[in-house]
Amino acid sequence: LRKNLELNRCDTVVALRYAVGDKHDVIEIAGEQVQGVGSGGEQVELRTIDSFELANVSLLKIDVEGFEDYVIAGAAKTIRDNRPLVIVEIQGGTTLESASPQQRQQIEHTIETLKDFDYEVINIGGHDYLALPQEREAEVTRKLNKAMAAGEDQSDKTLLVALAALMGAAVVLGGILLWRSRYA
Repeated sequence: LRKNLELNRCDTVVALRYAVGDKHDVIEIAGEQVQGVGSGGEQVELRTIDSFELANVSLLKIDVEGFEDYVIAGAAKTIRDNRPLVIVEIQGGTTLESASPQQRQQIEHTIETLKDFDYEVINIGGHDYLALPQEREAEVTRKLNKAMAAGEDQSDKTLLVALAALMGAAVVLGGILLWRSRYA
């Protein structure tokens, strides 16, 4: 992440080396090229997103290879207080259609967890979902459709650029991207 930030001259992004979940602990994570937790490797501090006491969070991007529910549980106060848009890859790249029964149950549980925050959850392609606070759904959908219609490329990158146009600066925590509005 830090290397990519350097290469892309992203000087408004702060990379913090923490794992995020639903409690405070010290865990072992495998190297950056290998996905895995608890299988040996470097020790890192595990924190909740709520422990950062962030204000004005507009976007939460979660890509944590199957640990989504732990991250969401540890971000409950941040989600309730800030009502950010949430982009989440659920179950590390497994689509609902190709999921085993156990994976399907986990995907559906994560979606229901977000709905419990009064969010509308939309599949935006494959294993990626966009969760919108119900009170902002119409406004955000209109702006996203306008931004997406302006571009030819309908990839995830286009979606993030469209969201970036709506939001402000970013804070990144491991597989988590938190967008903090400049205007709030």
